[in-house]
Amino acid sequence: MANRKRNKRIVIQVTDEERNLILDRVKYFGFSDMSAYMRKMAIDVTVVNVNTDGLKELATQVSRIGNNINQLVRLYHQDQNLSPYDVKQIIKNQQEIVSLINLKYDELSIVKNRSEVED
Repeated sequence: MANRKRNKRIVIQVTDEERNLILDRVKYFGFSDMSAYMRKMAIDVTVVNVNTDGLKELATQVSRIGNNINQLVRLYHQDQNLSPYDVKQIIKNQQEIVSLINLKYDELSIVKNRSEVED
């Protein structure tokens, strides 16, 4: 495509700040000019929208579980004794953390390949 005669024009409007950001990227990535950079980005770059809903809730849940584990560890250091129940709670909390993170990771890992632009 590099040697094609380009006879169609696409015009976009940007702010001064946006133009400066684009020019910085043109230089950073070593393009000869803005047109070459814009063509490359428009044709070859795939945009992936990742749904991050639920990450804040996951972080809150993991934090609460971590607090529970910390309380049990503090109890151990104070008494030098953990009951079998306490050990089970630590293991249960760690398993819950892993399950929550794996569930959210699986949700975020679903990336759809798209070869055409969607409406």
